[in-house]
Amino acid sequence: MVTIVNPISQLQTGVPDATDLIPATDVNDTSQAATGTTKKYIRSDVFDFYFNAVGIRTIAAAYVATTTPLTATYNNGTAGFGATLTNNSTFGLLIIDGINLQVGQRVLVWQQTNSAQNGVYSVTNVGTSLIPWVLTRTTDYDNSAQVIQGQIIMIQAGNTLHGLTFQETAAGPFVIGTTDITFQQFNILTAGTVIIPSWVVVTAAAANLVPGSSYIANNTGSNVAFTLPTIAAVGTVLQIVGGTSTSWNIVQNAGQSITVGDVTSTIGATGSISSFRANDSISIVCSVANSTWVSFASMGNLTIV
Repeated sequence: MVTIVNPISQLQTGVPDATDLIPATDVNDTSQAATGTTKKYIRSDVFDFYFNAVGIRTIAAAYVATTTPLTATYNNGTAGFGATLTNNSTFGLLIIDGINLQVGQRVLVWQQTNSAQNGVYSVTNVGTSLIPWVLTRTTDYDNSAQVIQGQIIMIQAGNTLHGLTFQETAAGPFVIGTTDITFQQFNILTAGTVIIPSWVVVTAAAANLVPGSSYIANNTGSNVAFTLPTIAAVGTVLQIVGGTSTSWNIVQNAGQSITVGDVTSTIGATGSISSFRANDSISIVCSVANSTWVSFASMGNLTIV
């Protein structure tokens, strides 16, 4: 007889190591402390077992994940090996998601304006007021063979993203530094067997749409420009809902178009879909890889050009 154990129940106490996933609380144990040495952690090797059992590859956990694009200069090293992101803005200590990072800690970089810069990095210099911080691609995620669509990575710490998982969604094949690497945020439900995509709240003026993600435009009183991914597999779904923003629009890349009902946008970067009021929404699916998108649900007044 095989006994299936709920992975949420596999907990340990004390200081986490590099293989632990840190949840905010354990819903099954109200006695645990929220902070300190009695705080409990979920062992990521238990999650690795379940993910691998259903054919999902895992990446060693990252300590934190970025919450905004990093202002940095990218150097691709030798075909990705030794590739770096170096601070090119105001110098200071490297702080991501509220955490002062230390040398050797792993960082999931997933929101770069150039998605080819995304990936898993290690802190090689924390930075000072005189020296820029530096992140270097980790050796387990710095060549094309190591980047695989569907991989899962867990986040250990951070004020907003601790305890979450992310999945690589781009199809590849990958050339490090050239091909887009995209991650979609997931939440793990208590049962440990079901994962659902989460909604990404955008408060900035622009955002790159990540395949499979859903977005709420919350740039209060201003527009949000969402740019389609340059690489998307057939069946990829994207959703946008207007929140506190007064408007939002979808920016196309070369060769791309979006069809809503009987109307298709102009092919290429001059084509676009716009909403000029809050609460309008659209759901689109990729019908031709990388280029053609079709709406299967929309609400409100949308302008198609």
